[in-house]
Parts: sequence; C-alpha cells; structure tokens
Amino acid sequence: MNTDRPSVFGAAGGGAPDPGRRGDLWNPTLTIRFEDGPCTTFVYAHLIWMNFYPSKGIILHFASHTVWVVGRNLMGLYDELSQLRRREIVVVSEEHDLGEADAVIVHRVGVRQETPGQPRSADFPEQARGA
Repeated sequence: MNTDRPSVFGAAGGGAPDPGRRGDLWNPTLTIRFEDGPCTTFVYAHLIWMNFYPSKGIILHFASHTVWVVGRNLMGLYDELSQLRRREIVVVSEEHDLGEADAVIVHRVGVRQETPGQPRSADFPEQARGA
C-alpha cells in the first residue's frame, strides 16, 4: 500500500493504522462558505460527475444533491475540483468583487436535493443563493 497518499477506501490488507489518520481513511470534503455566515459541506466520495459550461458555470452532481456554482473565471476552480484539490468555495457578493481580471470569483451557489430514480437537470436555477 502506498503510504504517501492514503486511499479513499482505507487501508488494505491490515497492518497498524497511522494514528494521525482516522482509521487510515482519506475522506476529503468540499465546504461552501456564504458571506453571511452559513456553510454547507459535501463529501467528495459522493461526487458522481461534474459539468463545466464557460458561459454558465459548474454543476457538481453528488449522490443526493446537485450544486450549481455561478461566477467568473471558473475553469481553474473546475480543474481543482476535478482533482479533489479544492476544499472550500467562498461565495462573494458582486458588490464585494474587486474586479481582478484573473481572479476566480463565485457569486452564487444553488443546491437542490435530488429524488432517487428521477433524471437530473443541467439547467441552472434562476434563484441560486448569493453571498
């Protein structure tokens, strides 16, 4: 087993677990932080697939929820999410956007709980939650 990068599924074949890891389990999460205080956290292990639409944003399809991310310069964010490297998305209101040309800025996030067995929509909601 490669001890440099722990497995999402935990230790294979027994052995003493590393005391620095909870059960030798690597289970990364993604937290969405809204400007007014609330946070929502999703486990990457439940991420099924993602879509990137340059003119619209990013859609994250988790096992039980769909998350829409709307903003600007989102390709870098999409790349980090697809590599499980991004741990946090901070939503910033448009009035607090400093207009930096290359900055990745998230203005709105929409979250919808999905019904098992029903098709998922790739449409972005009109009322995604802002900062």
